[in-house]
This record gives sequence, structure tokens and C-alpha cells, in this order.
Amino acid sequence: MNAIGLHHVGFCVRDLDEAVVFYERFGFEAGDFIEASGPDAAIGNGLDEAHMTIRFMHRADVVLELTRHHLGGSPAPRPPGAVGHAYIALQVDDVQAAYDELRAAGVAFRDAPHYVPADEAWSATALDPSGIPVVLTQFGAVA
Repeated sequence: MNAIGLHHVGFCVRDLDEAVVFYERFGFEAGDFIEASGPDAAIGNGLDEAHMTIRFMHRADVVLELTRHHLGGSPAPRPPGAVGHAYIALQVDDVQAAYDELRAAGVAFRDAPHYVPADEAWSATALDPSGIPVVLTQFGAVA
């Protein structure tokens, strides 16, 4: 078996509209919108029943699937270090400027820009409206 590429990455979110606005800040564009329910939607998600709304977000060759489950689901993402914990990492050209701009817009951060020697990069971790970490990474020297 040979995977020929990454199709998309999916996240379950608390509020689909808030998530769309958040990821648009990073240059993602809203794509297809799907509303799915019933047995076909449930079986593919490992659920007994399902009702969900989905928005695909596109940026270059990255596709995010943002899904809002309307029949329960976990109220918060898994904590760092837990099996299944997920995050998205985006490369930025100026991590400090991105941090300042997003903080001014009310985006919460787990940490301020800091140097990560193992990556030889500067990093700061924003939290999307559902608490999903979005790591902003800048390679090279910080101006």
C-alpha cells in the first residue's frame, strides 16, 4: 500500500462559524458546506447516530475539515500529552507580528513567542475558538 498524498485534516469544533472566521485569518478560504445525518454519517464517525455540519477550508495544498457535531461530543480537545491530542502548525514570516496582531484581535495564546532550540525556530501557540492549538512557527532569526 502506498499513500499518494494527504487529502485533508479534520477537527471537531464547538462553533462552526467561529472556526471559519478564525482560520480565514490565516488565509484559509471557505469551501464546500455539508450537512449530514443518519446512519451513513454515523457509521463513518464511529457513532450510533449523527447530525453534523461540515465546512472545508482551503489554503494552497492544505485542506481542513471543520466539523460541528450536533448530537453530543466532547466539550474540549484532548490535553497536551494525551493520546489523540491534535494541533495544526503554520509557518509564518514574523511570529512576533502574528502574535501581536492575533492578540489584538482577541485570540488566546498558550504561550508567547519563544525560541525552540530543537526546531531552530521561534514559536507561539494560539488557541482556536474550540481550544485546538495552532502553533505559529518562524524559522530563522527574529527581527
